[in-house]
Amino acid sequence: MAHRDLLLALTSYPERTPAVAVDQSLALARLLDARLSALTFQVDVPDVAGGLAASLLDQGSLAAAERAKSADAARELSAAFTAAAERAGVPFDAQIQACMSSQIDGVLLDHARLHSMTLVPLGHGDAFQQYVAERVIFGAGRPTLLLPVHVTRPLALDTVVVKSGATLSPNSVVLPGVVSRKKQIIPALKL
Repeated sequence: MAHRDLLLALTSYPERTPAVAVDQSLALARLLDARLSALTFQVDVPDVAGGLAASLLDQGSLAAAERAKSADAARELSAAFTAAAERAGVPFDAQIQACMSSQIDGVLLDHARLHSMTLVPLGHGDAFQQYVAERVIFGAGRPTLLLPVHVTRPLALDTVVVKSGATLSPNSVVLPGVVSRKKQIIPALKL
């Protein structure tokens, strides 16, 4: 299967996806001669309903400020992606999707089913992004590439993950492995 249509998930709140993830994605798109679609999530922070704390802390204006922070970060992240893609000469499109954080995995899953591969930036200790990545890996039915955002070396396709089994059953096993110079997969974990 040729991967000609890649999807990159970008988050704006509470922390922005690091620029290295965009650079890695563009390098991969260039390598595969593929189009790269960036889906930037603008998190809608809900208002807290009623209560003494809401009136004492003015939570309505706090939530509005956080929504504005997320919207600004989403626009900046999308603009930075657009500028980097234009510089790299990679065909692209960019979209900002506003939703609550509890909806991100479902929205990404819907988009992932429409692309040949999804790229999910992943940092150390980011439990929410790990959850989102797992949902895409096991729910999209399409290849998913995890981009380690803590790595600053150039993109190298030297580590793979092999999912055993032909279906996405809960009993499936994921085995990380390393591709040897002979293009054989050497399991990193033996059961």
